[in-house]
Amino acid sequence: MLYATTARTHLGNIRRNLEGVRVRVTADRPDRLVLAAVKADHEATLTYMREPVGSTASPINSFFALVADDPSVQIVSEAQLAYAQPLMAQTRWKNLPILSAAAPFKSGGRSGSSFYTDIPAGPLALKNIADIYLYPNTVQSVKVSGADVREWLERSAGVFNRIDPDFYD
Repeated sequence: MLYATTARTHLGNIRRNLEGVRVRVTADRPDRLVLAAVKADHEATLTYMREPVGSTASPINSFFALVADDPSVQIVSEAQLAYAQPLMAQTRWKNLPILSAAAPFKSGGRSGSSFYTDIPAGPLALKNIADIYLYPNTVQSVKVSGADVREWLERSAGVFNRIDPDFYD
């Protein structure tokens, strides 16, 4: 039995046939018994993921996340701040500024030309939140110096290529 990927796209079954030292892996069609066994849970999960959790007046997409301010990254950053601020207010660090670091998870690249977030304006469901934030990460608060922030910003900027307008290829 194969487990679902982090993108929750595949669940499968592989049968292995050992022939001497060679291994042959074959992929089967969906197993009807497995489908029947998980049908009710699968339908309940779909219903849960489709539940409304809010709305957006503007589309949320990540098409230009690597070159401009991006709503899919901004919403994650704002959510992290909203979570951290009341918790930090109860600590000895309550007077320190809080910065939120967020990265574009779905911005094409090695994951393919269709690997983007594209949520239309209107109601938001839990599935949309899962599309924006793919990973089961936790929020961490770390005290850093101004030099640390500067170094982090310099390192982050390394993802961008500098275009020289005087250079012709």
